[in-house]
Amino acid sequence: APPACGLRTAPAPAPRPGPDGRLPAASRATLTPRQPAPGGEIGLAWHRARHGDRRIIWHNGMTGGFSTMIAVEPDRGQAVAALANSACHPPSPLDRAVLRALSSP
Repeated sequence: APPACGLRTAPAPAPRPGPDGRLPAASRATLTPRQPAPGGEIGLAWHRARHGDRRIIWHNGMTGGFSTMIAVEPDRGQAVAALANSACHPPSPLDRAVLRALSSP
């Protein structure tokens, strides 16, 4: 099947930690806190917050009737991402579901 709207992409390799366990500088820069935000702080589009005693890095979005949410708990090396073909007024139930799933043992 032809790609949607004539767009074609190829996935680029994800940044990987170096031998010292650190992400490349550009990746670290996106996570560096830049401003306070409700419930935490924000880097370059990545929110940083506490969920109970856990450190969570997350980003969400809605457009054209679709919504997404990704949350990462770096200290446990876990992440949850969800995409939905619906959207509603914030706060999104999708956000709550992702955070709830990330908090599961």
